[in-house]
Amino acid sequence: MRRELLERAEKERSFDLVVIGGGITGAGIFRRAVASGLKALLVEQRDFAWGTSSRSGKMVHGGLRYIKQGQCKLTYHAVRERERLLKEYPELVSPLRFAIPVRRGEKLNRLLYKTGLTLYDLFAGRKSHTYVENSKSTIFGMRQDVEGFYTFHDAVTDDAALTLHTIKEGISLGGIAINYAKAVYWERSGKIKSVIVKEQETGKEIEFLTQTIVVAAGIWSDMWDASIPLRRLRGSHLIIEKKIPLEHAVALIHPHDKRPLYFMPWMGKLLLGTTDIDHFDNPNREPAIDRQEVEYLLEALNFWFPETEITSNDIISTYSGVRAVLFKGKRDPSKETRDHILKVYDDGIVVITGGKLTTFDYMAKKVVGILHRFLSVKKGILKKTAIAFTPPPEDPVEAILHAAREGLCLHLEDIMIRRTRLALPRKDKGFPALERAKPALIKILNWDEARWVKEIEAYQKTLKNYGLPL
Repeated sequence: MRRELLERAEKERSFDLVVIGGGITGAGIFRRAVASGLKALLVEQRDFAWGTSSRSGKMVHGGLRYIKQGQCKLTYHAVRERERLLKEYPELVSPLRFAIPVRRGEKLNRLLYKTGLTLYDLFAGRKSHTYVENSKSTIFGMRQDVEGFYTFHDAVTDDAALTLHTIKEGISLGGIAINYAKAVYWERSGKIKSVIVKEQETGKEIEFLTQTIVVAAGIWSDMWDASIPLRRLRGSHLIIEKKIPLEHAVALIHPHDKRPLYFMPWMGKLLLGTTDIDHFDNPNREPAIDRQEVEYLLEALNFWFPETEITSNDIISTYSGVRAVLFKGKRDPSKETRDHILKVYDDGIVVITGGKLTTFDYMAKKVVGILHRFLSVKKGILKKTAIAFTPPPEDPVEAILHAAREGLCLHLEDIMIRRTRLALPRKDKGFPALERAKPALIKILNWDEARWVKEIEAYQKTLKNYGLPL
């Protein structure tokens, strides 16, 4: 399918819109643009969702902590979008019950939680929070001075699957999206612009003509527009053996710096996140957790669950994502705004970055409305974009083969890390399933033995960034 899309793009060459960036923001803009009648091309330098959009906290949420920071408008839009996504994508976005523990003597915190959750429910248009005494709802292994819990509902998703599905919706309406196709240069003089794209597998450079360009390149956005005051923040997560029979998510406050964290069931294991620190490494390198982050997360977990004695030996995998946020000079990274950054230029170029996974379609609607100001194309009636989402087969071999056939994959790591997720919750990283799938897999992808060996070696190398630091 990828090959056919590339051939179509080379044949057509001229578009109303070129989107640079195949994360959730670019995916949403691409889908909405095509649905509104635009002829659109999306290009992504790596795999779809390779960056932040496969490494998030997996939550579709309003951001309760942003209310405390005074970012009520951001929370309002996020909560409204959460409600809409729950209705429109029930196979991809699922309700998630949260519990906030309240310790004895924390009267002020209890009042703050109640106030924040009341606003949260008002934004959603429905009541979901309640207070439960500890004696009626004890969480296994939690510290003894917890006297009760506030419970409320948010939502959870597979971020990479949501991104890919959004892109495939755009493709189903006639758009073209190509991964491993890097925009390397543009010529922006005049109404018709030129974008040079390098197809990463062959090294071939292709020129595309377009009337408008959207840069939705996340942490790479300032490489296209140096005027954006971008701050790169790393959020790291631990995937842990299920030593605690947790059936819902728990919001935790770190005992040291009072930052909010969360702990929840995920793919048969437990997911703990997230850190929030400056990331100074090259954004083209795979981000990875460091030793201080591991210790920081375990410190919080063992503070709240002292009976379980969770150590690094219980960690199956780790992953880290780098967020693009607007730099406003805050000393504490967690106090920087999570709202999006939008810049519009008179020649039909739009740059957008930041924002939240939850609000991707809200941002897309805003951007597509702006694009139509620059185009002679009459804005059409928004076409129905929802196509059926097919969950991957439960059998790991069948899941691998399904991803190879339907997932627009070019490399083994695309299949194992972003399409099937077999790399993350399994100690064996899916290697036994890969060996069983090999005969059919290399036939689907048209690989020879040399390519298979190369892909296995590359996958093994990439996995080092998803483990504990050496």
